[in-house]
Amino acid sequence: MFKKIGLFFKRNIKNIGIGVAAVFVLSLIVLSAYTSLKTGGELTDEIVNEYPNVEQTSSSETVVFVNPVENGTVHKEYADDKLLEDKTTGYWQTHQAIDYVANKDAKIYAVCDGTIESVKNDMMDGTTITLKINDDLKVVYKSMSEDVQVKEGDKVKSGDVIGKIGTNMKEKADGVHLHFEMYEKDKLIDPTGYFAENNK
Repeated sequence: MFKKIGLFFKRNIKNIGIGVAAVFVLSLIVLSAYTSLKTGGELTDEIVNEYPNVEQTSSSETVVFVNPVENGTVHKEYADDKLLEDKTTGYWQTHQAIDYVANKDAKIYAVCDGTIESVKNDMMDGTTITLKINDDLKVVYKSMSEDVQVKEGDKVKSGDVIGKIGTNMKEKADGVHLHFEMYEKDKLIDPTGYFAENNK
């Protein structure tokens, strides 16, 4: 019996060696992949721990905003679950954006890294800039002056100046202000939780 086993190994030693080597290489690949996934998770956890309430996209990318207006303050909060008075029309309605007030000609900043998707002049909304953050998220700046610093396709970094604050016809009674909207997969969402000052 032992002779048969020895003969089997002698005849198939090459195939056995190849099989053992293949198992060893496969084990190394699996171990490497596991280590990479674990390390990536730890880095994400570090960011989330630094900004514990900051929102994350569906791709697990952490997004943190800077204030979009130079020395700006919130004039009208995001409100999709209650009614706020629209001073221009006199109606009470939801407000799916954040409005900021500041001095005339205050600078408007890119809230985070991204690509300028469009720059438009709208009779009702004023100069409007759309900043694409990733495949899921984008923000829209309305009520800007015509003095813009970017064009469609430009890559911008967080804090880059993209223009100046202005006015629009739709919210004329609010005077000089920025109307700031945020979309996730083309649906309006509340941007409040993305701002760093709200998450320290």
